[in-house]
Amino acid sequence: MKNPGWIIAGIAAALYCSFSVFQWNGFVSPSWDLGIFTQLANQYAHLDAPIVDIKGPGYNLLGDHFHPILVLLGPVFRFFPSGLTLLIVQNLLFAWSAVPITRLACQKLGTAWGATLGTSYVLSWGLLEAIGSQFHEIAFAVPLLAFGLVHWIEGKKRAYVEIGLLVFIKEDLGLTVAAFGCIMLWDAWAKAGPQRTLSSLKASLTSPAARHGIYVALWGTFWFAASILIILPLINPAGQWDYTDRLSETEGASAGPLGFIQHFFSPAQKYATLALLVGAAGIIGLRSPLMWLMIPTLLWRFAGNVPYYWGWEWHYSAILMPIAVISLIHAAPSRSPSPRPAPAPPPEPPNDATEGAAPPSSSLTTHFSPRHLAALGISFSLLTNLAMAWTGPVGAFARGTYYQFDQSAGEGAVDAVGTGRSVVTDIRMLSYVVPGNTVYWEGTVGAAQVDTAVISPGHKAHSARGGPGQWAADTFGGTWRTTYEEGGFAVMERVA
Repeated sequence: MKNPGWIIAGIAAALYCSFSVFQWNGFVSPSWDLGIFTQLANQYAHLDAPIVDIKGPGYNLLGDHFHPILVLLGPVFRFFPSGLTLLIVQNLLFAWSAVPITRLACQKLGTAWGATLGTSYVLSWGLLEAIGSQFHEIAFAVPLLAFGLVHWIEGKKRAYVEIGLLVFIKEDLGLTVAAFGCIMLWDAWAKAGPQRTLSSLKASLTSPAARHGIYVALWGTFWFAASILIILPLINPAGQWDYTDRLSETEGASAGPLGFIQHFFSPAQKYATLALLVGAAGIIGLRSPLMWLMIPTLLWRFAGNVPYYWGWEWHYSAILMPIAVISLIHAAPSRSPSPRPAPAPPPEPPNDATEGAAPPSSSLTTHFSPRHLAALGISFSLLTNLAMAWTGPVGAFARGTYYQFDQSAGEGAVDAVGTGRSVVTDIRMLSYVVPGNTVYWEGTVGAAQVDTAVISPGHKAHSARGGPGQWAADTFGGTWRTTYEEGGFAVMERVA
């Protein structure tokens, strides 16, 4: 089989979806993001503006991040109204991205090594961590990067469209698009002459490839600037881009530029993330200029004051996985059939200049061929990803140690809530009660009027004096009664 990519993608999709279904049935919610995006998809499904009350009463989510591409979730959610739908969509998009990557790897490195690299990619730690942290908008960026970069290597112009669409997924990806334009210019410069000189640079700028690179760079820069300076502040309830305060110094760092530099290069967790990215690229991927595409994402992450940005957990490295593996393919030497060795020439008679001279020293490639180098790079990438997969959330699922809550008790709580309610809840239950209800998170409910409260195991209401019903009365006012309580899940209703 010339391209086993579809088989690898199918197996990966089955693995991803098995984990997500297990996670969903166990009422495991690592963050409130799935609830937010479920509410957004529910709004789009009914042709409404993406008002996400979970973020805050009346909050338009297009003022949070610039992700108009998420309108594509609306039709799917209309037919399958569940937070699980978003998890399945993300899983299928991730798995689909393996198809072009495996195809290119097989063409360049042979079917066996190409399939190995495709397997390494679908098990890459960035993708598995993103699946464990549940849905985010970057689900659409992963296949666009995979197809776009592969098509660019193959010389197909559709790559410009695929990469260009990244600007509609999240505002910072405009910088990634701009970086891709710079890579195109670098590549055009290399093709203008045997060496990169000032004269060859001037000559390269008149080539179609360079012009396309300039257009792509301008496109990405424009949308980045327009989104954070105009679009997001215009829609945001506070009239600003909400994430400017994420780039300040961390606690304990010196003030001013020195503190920023001190923060940027610490803690050591950032270097561990870099090492894992180099491992995912099989080390030899560093030879490819495509690795530059990681720079914008790593710059804002390492400059940020949120510790989650610095490490390898959550979804932040998912878009870096196709970049890493395609850089490996791009830098690896192509497979070539071994030619039949030519007959050795007859020995020349010795003379004064050669008699007694030592034979020429063997080069490194004599013992360590480029083909072996590619095999080592792929093997290193696979071992890195396997080690991280085993210690991550999907590995815990495979070992049978991933935690769950009582499924029947959780489903009973969802049934007790019903539909047509104004519901306030904790993070764990957000995405489960969104369809058919107006839902608020207890941390941002503000002065919104609610008639139903639902909580999950571990909530502080269980230990409150008077129990969950009294907690609801103390928190939201009025009189409340508990209508459902089982397995740590409880539903309270306001008494008229």
